[in-house]
Amino acid sequence: MEYGTVRRSVNFPQVDLPFTSPQRLTFFSYARESLWADVNEIVNQYEVPVKEMMGNTREGYAYTIVNTDLTSLSAQKTQAMIAEINSIDEMLRVRVLNNPTWQNWH
Repeated sequence: MEYGTVRRSVNFPQVDLPFTSPQRLTFFSYARESLWADVNEIVNQYEVPVKEMMGNTREGYAYTIVNTDLTSLSAQKTQAMIAEINSIDEMLRVRVLNNPTWQNWH
């Protein structure tokens, strides 16, 4: 879970996406079909690029990973975006993860 990837978990949806971007957002929520539309509306409002994403559900819960680049957003705007996403009723946790090896690639 340190970099957002979940493999062979007993009680968490499995999601395995290579970390190929400077940052990644992870979303853990109650499963709801239109939840991503709500998240996407906020992400688009902040003009955050979605480079790759993968999600899965298990026993009423959803987990989604989004590879992105947040370097054009200030820390204040990033926190405001996260707060808005966290205010969605079904959202349980949002994390921003930095890719520790990104500087080695570029």
